[in-house]
Amino acid sequence: MLDVGWSELVIIGVVALVVVGPKELPALLRTVGQWAGKARRMASEFQGQLNDAIREAELDDVKKSVDDLRSLSPTRLISDHLTSIGDEVKSVGDTARNEISNLGSGHFASMSGGAGSSLSGFMEPTETPSASSADVQAMIDRAATPVPDLPPPVFDVTPAPPLAEAPAPAAVETAADAAPVEKKASEA
Repeated sequence: MLDVGWSELVIIGVVALVVVGPKELPALLRTVGQWAGKARRMASEFQGQLNDAIREAELDDVKKSVDDLRSLSPTRLISDHLTSIGDEVKSVGDTARNEISNLGSGHFASMSGGAGSSLSGFMEPTETPSASSADVQAMIDRAATPVPDLPPPVFDVTPAPPLAEAPAPAAVETAADAAPVEKKASEA
């Protein structure tokens, strides 16, 4: 607003005291205060009416929708999706690690009970895996690595060149045009 400091106010007060006089100065200040109050009330009423008009026009919802659309980024959406896929792959890898550790610790052997157990007919005999646990761990780690960030997509917005016009079809000879040529050949 107005950038008036204390020194400027003192100068204005001294000038008003000299010009108006000490008797009429309080009445003048009261009048100026009333006018300032009226101006503030009018400004606040105007601002309130403007805010009501904006609410009635539902521009707040439109603005929110536009802000939501601006926040959408294809690159961010893709990277979020790929991150979630990487997390799923990692959880599958963790599950596989747990299963491998259970196999290595003989958990399956203890589950099968003995030869008389009800599960013994369904369980296959435990065999040593052909790959070492370090190889299996390396495969799981490679499968669980997150996908690197993708570069932003590049869209080519140059207009396409105009299409070349097709050449006019060649004139086709009709039977009437061809007949005089045959006649001339037979006369010769």
